[in-house]
Amino acid sequence: MSSEKDIKILSCGSSEANAEERYSRWHSILESLDPPWGMKGVERKPKKTSLAGWLGATYRVGKGVKSFGVDFYQGRHDEDDVMGVSFNIQKFLGETKYLWDVVLPKYIEAMDAYNASVQDADLLVRNGENFWSKSYDEREAIRLAARNPRDQLKGIWQVNYWADQQCRNYFGISAEAVVSKLQGHVANVKIFRGGAYFVCSYDAMTCDEVAMIEPVVRRLLE
Repeated sequence: MSSEKDIKILSCGSSEANAEERYSRWHSILESLDPPWGMKGVERKPKKTSLAGWLGATYRVGKGVKSFGVDFYQGRHDEDDVMGVSFNIQKFLGETKYLWDVVLPKYIEAMDAYNASVQDADLLVRNGENFWSKSYDEREAIRLAARNPRDQLKGIWQVNYWADQQCRNYFGISAEAVVSKLQGHVANVKIFRGGAYFVCSYDAMTCDEVAMIEPVVRRLLE
């Protein structure tokens, strides 16, 4: 069974919105969640990461959570704001419903996200090894075909969120259509903040089980 999971939240950067204000909003929303998943009772500590005013913050929370951090980019509409949380799922086997139904939606709200996922660390390593096992020409073809994650879906995981525009960019259909097509095939699927939010399973999944999600979901949506 894959132990390490990586929550990844993406939101569109802005050339107008202030990075410090975005961080403050993020922290305020997550004050409704107790540690290790939220900022309740946790001091605000944004740190400038560039002369352009980009902000980053990382937190050492422990209790099975390996890393917890966020980056907000200032003055770059083409850069994504990113939140990441890495944790050992074995420490939280009785809490997955709370994590997928309460915590992750709160992260999406706090980031005003367009894409969110719970990725499997072992599968990420496997995919990386598979990429580097290819010939130089094959790797270059993959790189040239790669586009911004706002326009190109990078993977389908155990838990996923796509804003309505991303549903249209990824599959040419609305979030409502995505939800309709997945009804009855996944553990939970709903419209959330105008986008499609779905949980493939509330059980702990092996690397091989997670790898099977993407081809199955793509067949349902394409």
